[in-house]
Amino acid sequence: MKQIKEEVLLEKMRVNSNASRVQRLQQIVDRNAITQHEFSNLGMFMSRDAYLKNVNKNAVLLNNCTDVVYYLFNFVVQVLDSSTYHFELDDATESDEMNTQLESSNLKTVEKFMYNELTK
Repeated sequence: MKQIKEEVLLEKMRVNSNASRVQRLQQIVDRNAITQHEFSNLGMFMSRDAYLKNVNKNAVLLNNCTDVVYYLFNFVVQVLDSSTYHFELDDATESDEMNTQLESSNLKTVEKFMYNELTK
């Protein structure tokens, strides 16, 4: 839950802080648990440019990424121009190994995958 506490602070420091998001995050911290529904509802849609400017200027995004959905724990889903959702899990342990990647036309499928990774 330490990472969620950090997310609460980050959200409070944003120029356009979202009080509702802060409240939901604080409730999760207080319970020390997060449901898949809560995880999904915390996703924030933003344009590619807004994400690179305001969240992670060093992110490496696919060329055909138009928007992103930013979740807790730096989970980011790229919205591609083909109307598909792309998620890459940074799980490679060897330099010659590839990260796990998932693409789907259904965002809920990607969210479920991320939540399962989070709660392993």
